[in-house]
Amino acid sequence: MGSIFHLNNTESPKLLSTLTDLKKKGFSIICSDLDGENVFNYKSNEKIILILSSEASGPSKEILNIADKKITIPKIGNAESLNVASASAIILAELTKI
Repeated sequence: MGSIFHLNNTESPKLLSTLTDLKKKGFSIICSDLDGENVFNYKSNEKIILILSSEASGPSKEILNIADKKITIPKIGNAESLNVASASAIILAELTKI
């Protein structure tokens, strides 16, 4: 509980320009998407910004265009997708493994 209070969170009405500025400062933009690289094979020591989106409509074309990499949780069976809360838990657990 309370982990949110130990993170840097920002809201921006100009998301794309904020992301572009952060890329110039050395951050990589990683976007979760159904056709991305398997998250369990993804390795990075970079400073990253993780973009999560609606399971129904996915990330916007603008976000996909600015992303440096797309990642996904491999699918087993006929399920279409996970909800964003479940997906974010799995992705964050994998990206923060030591």
